[in-house]
Amino acid sequence: MLTEVSRARFRIMTTFIRHRPPEYFLGFTDGETAQVASAYFEAVVRWSALPGPRSVRRIVCTPNAEMEGWAQRFVQETSAYPRHEIRVVDWPLGIDAVNMAVFDDSVVLLAFTSGPAQQLNGFRIDEPEFVRCSVGHFEQLWSVSRKLAASSQRT
Repeated sequence: MLTEVSRARFRIMTTFIRHRPPEYFLGFTDGETAQVASAYFEAVVRWSALPGPRSVRRIVCTPNAEMEGWAQRFVQETSAYPRHEIRVVDWPLGIDAVNMAVFDDSVVLLAFTSGPAQQLNGFRIDEPEFVRCSVGHFEQLWSVSRKLAASSQRT
């Protein structure tokens, strides 16, 4: 994941469509995995501050108060990074979505939450047609998402 962040040249698009914030998953992962996940989140934010034309767009679902609070904190933590934008979507299903991170037009990482233990599994796909379709899917999600106001009021 960190390699893909460092290779990205102009855009990173990610989804976090889960019913629990990242901290919840720390109980199901080993220390090394937790450190990698934390480093990834931080690297994406830092990447958005590097010089050049670049953008980070993140979509987070807020189906409950816990996720709404986490999204609000995340917006506040990244507010100093103008090229790092977070938007939220409703997610009425009682299960997590397949989540993705798209890097430029070259690679997609997919993350699945599976089983009763909420195990996280991931895949890297660099097939150009799949990447193109993933960008299109992300754009659809983005078009129905909304900004989360700094005062935690929905707009």
